[in-house]
Amino acid sequence: KRLMRWLLLSVLAILPAVHRVCAFGGSVRQLRAELDFAQCEALRGNSDEAGRLLLDVFAKADASQRKLLTRRCLPDRGVDSVFDGPRASTMAPRLQGLLRKFNFTAAGVQQWFGVSPPSAAEPRTMAPYYVRPPDLERASPALKSSRDALGVLILLFLLGHSVDRHKAVARLGRGAIDLLDHLDLLCQVEVDGETLVWSRVQVCPLDLSVQSTIVPEDTGACWLATDWNPQWGLSPSLSEDPVMYIGPDSLALVSHNPLQSGSGALDESTIQVLDVCAGSGIQGITTAHFLRSLHPACAVDLTFVDINPRALRFCDFNAKLNGLGVSEDLSANSKASAG
Repeated sequence: KRLMRWLLLSVLAILPAVHRVCAFGGSVRQLRAELDFAQCEALRGNSDEAGRLLLDVFAKADASQRKLLTRRCLPDRGVDSVFDGPRASTMAPRLQGLLRKFNFTAAGVQQWFGVSPPSAAEPRTMAPYYVRPPDLERASPALKSSRDALGVLILLFLLGHSVDRHKAVARLGRGAIDLLDHLDLLCQVEVDGETLVWSRVQVCPLDLSVQSTIVPEDTGACWLATDWNPQWGLSPSLSEDPVMYIGPDSLALVSHNPLQSGSGALDESTIQVLDVCAGSGIQGITTAHFLRSLHPACAVDLTFVDINPRALRFCDFNAKLNGLGVSEDLSANSKASAG
């Protein structure tokens, strides 16, 4: 009898906790379903209805979930003007300096997440990419951490998370946040007594030395800014066509570039590269990196072609971000050159 009584009391004691867990799980599933439905409405072109539904999802979320949802649910008037104007291109080299300073590289991100040092069994990866967004319920505590400068950059540029502006200033410094503001990369909103900021674009770090036999490890870093994966949720305010995100297909095409193994060497003083349907410019820019390793004395004329004007703006910015000087900007294509 004493044993049965103890078991009964134990069950009664844990029932409230079980109820809270079940209720939380149910609320998360409901939020996820409502979020997916809102994004479907946006894809159908029902932007007003999608915006209303997204605001409703945001209102139902708790404080932790809202930091994952700010970029996906809240309006952003500046998202259509990203990299619009000469200031972005002229300030792009300063952004590269900021990313290098805080080790926002493919290897740096891998180390930040606690992955073991590269070995034959655990090789380095060319780039960190994510096909699925961070889970509303089971997100790792590491993904919520802004404990250091690199963590802030990972949250902003890789995971699409919002961070407290004051913490971002404390970790990165006032000058770094001012630079991101001048580039119009950050959107800001007051939520639950916090000033939250999030990035309008994803910035993907690549390490071209991982699979290439011609790119030295210390010169293999490059970065590509692009729009977020639609599965993560695009900004409800974006009216332009989004730029293609960096995913496994883009990286596979880079890894199969014949130049990365040293083949296809050319005996030319000037090498012309045409990147058709350029998107973010990833194929043309990485090709220029391979060519500079193969032919350091040659000039590389890189031309981007895309039907999407937003994509051409991103190509121009990414070219400057990676040390390629933009020489011409046309309505149908954009040219860049590298010595």
